[in-house]
Amino acid sequence: GGPAKLGAGIDTLTPLLQEMFNQRGCNGHNDLFVVRIIRSLFPASTRSSRSELKSKGLERKSDRPRRRKQSEIVTRRPKERFNQPALKSPWLKKKEYKLPEPEEENALQEKDEEIEKLLKIIESLKRTIKKVKLCEIKAQRDKNEAIEKYVAVEGLLKLEQDGGALKNLENQVASLKCELANERQEKDDLIDQHEDAMYDAEESHKTEIAQEREKREQLKDFYEEKIRRIRSEYNKRSYKHNSLMEEKQKMLEAEKQKNLWALRTNENGKEIDY
Repeated sequence: GGPAKLGAGIDTLTPLLQEMFNQRGCNGHNDLFVVRIIRSLFPASTRSSRSELKSKGLERKSDRPRRRKQSEIVTRRPKERFNQPALKSPWLKKKEYKLPEPEEENALQEKDEEIEKLLKIIESLKRTIKKVKLCEIKAQRDKNEAIEKYVAVEGLLKLEQDGGALKNLENQVASLKCELANERQEKDDLIDQHEDAMYDAEESHKTEIAQEREKREQLKDFYEEKIRRIRSEYNKRSYKHNSLMEEKQKMLEAEKQKNLWALRTNENGKEIDY
């Protein structure tokens, strides 16, 4: 018969595993392989991870009874629908899977051993490839260092060969520096002379401006005095002229009145109405 119910824990499989180990002569090398086969007989919903299992003899979290509400109860489909082989789900197919025969178990064990050998060969090849890659990296590094040394030595040899040319160039540079220093000194002297001339011209110009300002002040005072004299004389003359003009004006007014009076009277001494 089957080993356990669907809701049972993983600990109920321990006697079955022990029996299989005794029958097949397993000594612990293929334990994982046998466990995988037996675990594949049950659906994924009944398998438990290590984090969900407790200590030996206790139930799993999924095995705890839980009351359901009336709204959560779902009516199951009739079982007759799954009697036909075409309508069976993978879950039922896994449930009906039988344990392999001893011959098949031996063949699987041989294949497992071959796979282990191949895995060992692959691991050794990986280590060999890693060593080869490290050797290649080291060889490339040595090659780069050799190239750098060669380039450095070649550069030094070229520098030694061009030593005479470098000395000539240094002499030319020194002579050019001397010429530049002389030209700079001449330019500095010319700049100093020009600045001195500019300073002298500015001072002389300031002196001329001061003298011109003094002359203008003197002329201003002279002409102001002259204008005051002319104004005083003019005021005196204008006063005399005004008095004479007033007398003349009075005489003209009197003469005009006489003429008007004469025009208004006729020969008989009567006034003429114009």
